[in-house]
Amino acid sequence: MFQRIHNRNSYEGHGIGLTLCRRIVENHGGKLYATSIKHQGTTFYILFPVNLLNWATIHLDC
Repeated sequence: MFQRIHNRNSYEGHGIGLTLCRRIVENHGGKLYATSIKHQGTTFYILFPVNLLNWATIHLDC
């Protein structure tokens, strides 16, 4: 899901930021995903388990 879609000359960076974030979140038992609406923006969701029965969701507007 998270992959570089532009060539390396278009933007600075290595293009591994979201992939690295997702691996860190998943290593802690969480989930990271995004939804996008054209011309409105993208929302990223990060979910971490509070315990086996409940999940906490944090919504950040950036």
